[in-house]
Amino acid sequence: MSVIFTAIKMPGCGFYEPNPTLEIKEPVLSEFKFSSPTLKNQLKHFGEGMVSDMLPYLQQDNYDRVLREKEFKAAVLENEHLKAVILTEYGGRLYSLYDKTAGRELLYKNRIFQLANLALRNAWFSGGVEWNVAIKGHNPFTCSPVFAVKIKSDGEEGLRIYEYERKRSIVFSIDFWLPQGSRFLYVLPRIENAEPQEKYMYWWSNIAVPEEKGARVIVPASKVFVGGGEKGAYHIDYKDMPYFDGRDSSYPETAARSNDYFYHLDQGEQKWIVSVDSQGKGLLQASTDELIGRKMFVWGRGEGGENWNNFLSDGDRYIEIQAGLSETQLQHLKMPGKTVWEWVEVYGAIDLSVDKAHSKDYSQAVNAVKEFLGGLFPQGLDAELKKTAIKLKNPKVVEVFQCGSGWGALKNIENQAKNLPPISDCVEFYPQSIDSEQKPFLDLVSNGYLEETDVQTAPQGYVVSEYFRELLRKSLGHPKGSHWFSYYHLGAVEYALGNMEEAEACWRKSFDLKPNAWSARNLAMLYKNIYKQSQKAAELMKTAVKLKKHISLYKDCAEALIQAEKYDEWLKICEEMPEEMSKTGRIRYYKALCLSRLGKNKEASEIINENFVMEDIREGELSLTELWYDIYGALLLNQNLPREEIIKRVDQIKPIKKLNFKMD
Repeated sequence: MSVIFTAIKMPGCGFYEPNPTLEIKEPVLSEFKFSSPTLKNQLKHFGEGMVSDMLPYLQQDNYDRVLREKEFKAAVLENEHLKAVILTEYGGRLYSLYDKTAGRELLYKNRIFQLANLALRNAWFSGGVEWNVAIKGHNPFTCSPVFAVKIKSDGEEGLRIYEYERKRSIVFSIDFWLPQGSRFLYVLPRIENAEPQEKYMYWWSNIAVPEEKGARVIVPASKVFVGGGEKGAYHIDYKDMPYFDGRDSSYPETAARSNDYFYHLDQGEQKWIVSVDSQGKGLLQASTDELIGRKMFVWGRGEGGENWNNFLSDGDRYIEIQAGLSETQLQHLKMPGKTVWEWVEVYGAIDLSVDKAHSKDYSQAVNAVKEFLGGLFPQGLDAELKKTAIKLKNPKVVEVFQCGSGWGALKNIENQAKNLPPISDCVEFYPQSIDSEQKPFLDLVSNGYLEETDVQTAPQGYVVSEYFRELLRKSLGHPKGSHWFSYYHLGAVEYALGNMEEAEACWRKSFDLKPNAWSARNLAMLYKNIYKQSQKAAELMKTAVKLKKHISLYKDCAEALIQAEKYDEWLKICEEMPEEMSKTGRIRYYKALCLSRLGKNKEASEIINENFVMEDIREGELSLTELWYDIYGALLLNQNLPREEIIKRVDQIKPIKKLNFKMD
């Protein structure tokens, strides 16, 4: 087997600098509704461990929808049977797994790189296998580089990707192996909690596969938890497999709407999930017993789901089959301190007879997969996968292809200062990974003070630990450290630690020392989202955009002014805004909303029409749909038509379907 580092090309959208502002928002609690009162008790730690923000990460909300030829760094593993392509700049995603023997792709390999607002940090793209760690959702690194090194063990070459996850303060790594003669790609994930504290933990391998006509998902389960959004809440039911609601749910094309299917694997069954096409050919994912959860996600045939599917994949239909540490994705497990979790996954081709794969007796399809696995792993799946993993234990790093973020290296420097061991005994966080995001805080550790920067320079990174709070407090007592930038970052730490009054005082002091847009904006977000004082928030945001012309500040300003019903003032700011920023979809949406609120629906309709695009529309967001009805309903209302006729005519205007991205 060989591993080479290369680059691949495909059409991709523009992806720019992350949002430099601090995430300050009111926590939103999810509402869950169960079909039976006993259901929640079946799911250990249900609803626990959820997070309300992604501090200290920056949001990745700056992208467009213009596809142009782009180059992507990649690692390629290949033997005589399979070829695996991994995108190292995008979370180590397994982009492609090609069966050379059969001459077919086993995953859904997206033809385009199209970003959308579906991840924990906003930007997300579909296709391949994504590795979601630590926190429920599409992980913080899904659109970020990770460390990528070539490793060697037992005469075989492999790839290791890894990173330091800052929200939970853990390290995760994945070793990829494609041994000579193997018909399966071996994936060995590892999660390290080097700290003594118990932490909530999460893992789901998110596998995209084609949704071809007649495709079927097979899993050794007699029961399934079915979940989906409905009327502002997430509803969970418990069904018999596979027939319910008058259909065979193992066929994704029968789903009328977007749904999650969390399979309750039968007692004693091996851990696997299969997706096959109408001819019984497809992908098998299997694992050792640690990975107990299996899931199918379908976009369904609803308007919103269809729009998301078509947009993300350029019209190709796909579904997701997934594997996780818990039964559902609404659970976080408790990981003890000073603990390592690891397991083995395999990905490869499966070929079943059509009669068995598509038998009306679902158990026959399940048994066909069991027979297939029995032929490949006669000593048992768990035992044989672990035996292979032991051979590949403790590999040596032979080449560093790419560094990830410098936060792991900075954390090791912090640990060294506190006389603590490194955050990992498995991987190395190289000093050269430290860049402009971490450099101010490295200097703070080294010099004892934070160096001042120009107020026009956007913050590039944040620290939120008690360790750095103490360093920043000490910095304020240093002749070179008592300035706006120290107070700004101390406010960020205080806010992240839940100290609102201290955060507000720091940002006020920062602004008093040197008027700066960043502190004014943070104060505005406190008043808007926490204190619910919209007028104060609006005035502060007007100050912020006067001090700095930045797209993230303009978006926050629009929301603050609209909440305060200062529609004319936002339209005036739009006129003075740099042209490049005024063309973005979100800014144009805010302009149209203000025009509509002022009764200028004809002008608003010139913006919100069949040509309108809002690049960062959120999953389930109804803003465009609601504004469409406001604008076109009002225009029709001027014709003195009955209400029923107005609704009918608005519904007949075709672009409303294009703009509807509500999942349910």
